[in-house]
Amino acid sequence: MAQEKSDRLLTALAFEKPVTLCGEPVPVDAQDVIERYEKEMLVSLGDRAQVILWLKRSTRYFPFIEKMLRERGMPDDLKYLAVVESALRPQAGSSKGAMGIWQLMPQTARNLGLTVNGAFDERRNFYLSTPAALTYLEMLYEQFASWSLSLAAYNMGEKGLEARFSNKRPMTITTFTCRLKPSALFCACWRSNTLWSILKNMVFFSQQRTITLRNGLR
Repeated sequence: MAQEKSDRLLTALAFEKPVTLCGEPVPVDAQDVIERYEKEMLVSLGDRAQVILWLKRSTRYFPFIEKMLRERGMPDDLKYLAVVESALRPQAGSSKGAMGIWQLMPQTARNLGLTVNGAFDERRNFYLSTPAALTYLEMLYEQFASWSLSLAAYNMGEKGLEARFSNKRPMTITTFTCRLKPSALFCACWRSNTLWSILKNMVFFSQQRTITLRNGLR
């Protein structure tokens, strides 16, 4: 029995190469990247209740998100941002003031046309907050020309992203992105703890790990 469980875990940790996120290559040949991937896979496999809830909620919310992404010509992988941000919980809130499935901050939501005041908070409305969040991602992509960077900026803010990669030295994000080749840039993303937190579950789901999870949970 113990050997059987070990075999299932090893199968769950394996993935086919190449691995991409929104069409951008994930540096799976880097040892630290592989170790972080394996850690998150093991943690996820160990939390059966959370994984089951992810699977159940995804059938409720993913179809609408997928439809919106297709209509806008955006990568399908972006739907996993909602899993990372809120575990697909419309009422999720953070200590910093973020709210809803997409964890939008109050002023960001207002700038995107949502009502956020003492009486109404449209960030809790999945059907209103989804197009707003996708518009925000489009704006970030227009600025950074990289989905991995856009996702990171969504999580930590544009200025926070620039500070992380420039080591807090004065440098515009345009100057920074021009300095690195795309592969080096994405590898740098994966070596950042903050960026890892926003990207880890996207790769987990986008590589169809839901099937592996079902096998691993038996």
